[in-house]
Amino acid sequence: MADVAEIFERLSQFPFEDRHFGAAVAILRAQNYVAARISSVLATFNMILADWTVLNIVKFAGADSLLKLGEISELLKVHPTTVANAVDRLEDSGFVEKIFDISDRRTVCVTLSNRGMRHLARIQEQLGELGFGVDALSEIEADQLILLLSKIRKKAATPESGATLHRRRNQSTLRRERVEKFGSNEK
Repeated sequence: MADVAEIFERLSQFPFEDRHFGAAVAILRAQNYVAARISSVLATFNMILADWTVLNIVKFAGADSLLKLGEISELLKVHPTTVANAVDRLEDSGFVEKIFDISDRRTVCVTLSNRGMRHLARIQEQLGELGFGVDALSEIEADQLILLLSKIRKKAATPESGATLHRRRNQSTLRRERVEKFGSNEK
């Protein structure tokens, strides 16, 4: 049986032999930590990370803007169903309003309600008090991190990156392929 503390120590050592692997591990571990800190605050508002993220995207679009659900999905690089479920929860809470396109009722747009704007401001205030989970960084370091991560995001936005939303395979497809290749490990 592996010693968790020993593995944690090895993962914390720097530098990794393969710098890109080390960077990927660091990003994933930091993402888990930041998401957990943000989620703990959001829970006090009866909200989950997906809801908060959608609220922010709609807010950043501007007060007079209407975002289509598909546009939000593309901006967040998540499945459209994830966005639709979040928007449904937010609408039920009165934080967003759905607006249907007159020419095509299948097209749903979203706008932030006044209540949603006030609610988001309260959440942002509390999250700001904990530095949005990255309070270990100075403002200059936060700016540097934003610039470094933007390079990865820009590459992810290119078709040749293989990271496009529509190429993502769902878990059942991956599971089926694994079973076909390696056999079932069920007993």
